Amino acid sequence: MDYPIRIQDSHPLREQLETLLNGLLHFIDAGSVYVSDTPRQPTVVTMILKKNCGQSGIMLERLSEKLDKEAPKIIFRFIDETIVTRGFKEGSPFLVAHCTLKELVHYEPGNKLFFPQQLDIDALLRQANSRSSDDLNRIGEHYAKYLGHIDKGNTAEAAIDLYSAIWSIYASFATFFTGYLEEYYSYPEFNEVYEITNRYASELREILDKDSEAGRNIIAPLYTAYTCKLQKHPIAAIEKADLEAAEAKCQHLLAELENYYYRFFADAKSKLAVFNQSLYGGASILTERLTSNYFVERALGEISQVIQGFVKVRAVYCFGYFLIEDDTKKRKPFGRKLPDYHFYLLVLNSQHRHNLVPELQALIKKQFAGRYTVTILQHRAQYLRKQTTNQKHFINAVATNGLEVYNSSYSPFYCISVGAGRDIEFRKNYWNDRMRIAEGFLTLVQDEYPNELPLLINALLQEAVQQMAVGLLDLFMGYHPNIYSTNYLLRLLDCIPGLPKLFSNSEEDRRLRQLLSANIDMLKHKNPGQETIEDSNRLYKKYREFYDAILVEGSRELERLEQTEPKNNSDTERYNNI
Repeated sequence: MDYPIRIQDSHPLREQLETLLNGLLHFIDAGSVYVSDTPRQPTVVTMILKKNCGQSGIMLERLSEKLDKEAPKIIFRFIDETIVTRGFKEGSPFLVAHCTLKELVHYEPGNKLFFPQQLDIDALLRQANSRSSDDLNRIGEHYAKYLGHIDKGNTAEAAIDLYSAIWSIYASFATFFTGYLEEYYSYPEFNEVYEITNRYASELREILDKDSEAGRNIIAPLYTAYTCKLQKHPIAAIEKADLEAAEAKCQHLLAELENYYYRFFADAKSKLAVFNQSLYGGASILTERLTSNYFVERALGEISQVIQGFVKVRAVYCFGYFLIEDDTKKRKPFGRKLPDYHFYLLVLNSQHRHNLVPELQALIKKQFAGRYTVTILQHRAQYLRKQTTNQKHFINAVATNGLEVYNSSYSPFYCISVGAGRDIEFRKNYWNDRMRIAEGFLTLVQDEYPNELPLLINALLQEAVQQMAVGLLDLFMGYHPNIYSTNYLLRLLDCIPGLPKLFSNSEEDRRLRQLLSANIDMLKHKNPGQETIEDSNRLYKKYREFYDAILVEGSRELERLEQTEPKNNSDTERYNNI
């Protein structure tokens, strides 16, 4: 198999699942496999069959009955790709809950997967919401008829409509749990929808256990009245106490159905909103664990091999990533295009190599033909204990909350010993100093305009933006880069959500960004008339607006840090002595 089975080590049924799936994949032509765990429900394994594979999901569903006996804690589903394609378009509750990238454990190239980006969540769930409303209305109609018969004292007819209401509740549960994929299921019998419902949600059996004596006493009179009417037999009167007991069960079940609908739509919106994130991790690595998925783990494994072949390393961690999107093509929510990623990596090397970061970044981009790109923070592992307090906290946060891509078995990396709190006073002083220097460069640019030397203006602007960038990285992440390429610093700024963007992805902004190659050394040999003053004016306007915006963001962050972080002035003392 090109793509292995990946089930989290922490999963309590991991070994059993791997054994079963390895066996099933030898004769079931599945393009993707999903393992899902929902609170209060069994583990659900869904195998999406390849298109035109010659196998039928309906036929394979019979296999699930045998598997149920071997693995009673697991529900197996086998579904055709064409059914899944339509199901995702309609916001099938089963597919949204159990068959997204979050649950993917096996994939074979060329098959579809659900990976929406910039998704209209409300539109996706609209049909499922409409279906659930229709189900509740149908139940309500039966219940209203029941109440009407009770008012008239017609207990026999009341029993029939109450039975229909309870039956409709279980049918609604069954279709909801199995995802409204009608091609696979028809529910002609009460017993069938009852068993499906309790298979997915066993706690509902506590409300009505039709196999217990109490449950039989409730259901039997209703069922008898219902069958008598179908067979046109006389219907005996039913005790009002029996109807009241059944009505209480009906109301309880209906309340649970409404709760399931409510929880599904709330959870689905929260879950699908994650797919709309532009960045995973980044600055949030300081306080939150970075989540992963099947393709992220696979990509990082391949990138790790390239890094280890390039330089001797002790450890590699991923502290953020984002999806590389082709702006010219809209990604289908359920399609065959695999995600491409840009990763932020911390590389702790034990071997010195000149120009390591740009060469390694270029090698990874070339090796994977642009499908995976990286921004690398590189440090010699043996010198980490000499880093500042804030830098140590950042590295420890990455090692703790990030994804461990590689850790040497011979000399593993462990978190660095450091005091409890970050040095907020240092961050405040460093931020204020960087912004004062940036303001100074911007003022020099204003003074230089009458001379119309674009190269000098661009060089001063680059110095200004570098000061702003290192100030932001220290303030929001507690990190000091050891590379000062402007494009490199701007890429690191993308790690900080909520910051204004200095450049957009427009053609004009991409052209202006090229002018950032200007630096002070160029003044010694480059023709100062090659750039235009108009472009320099545009750059200055962008930088001034960026400066004004980050002043506000910086003030907010300092206020937040002072309220939440414990005091520690170890870095401040070192900084004041520089």
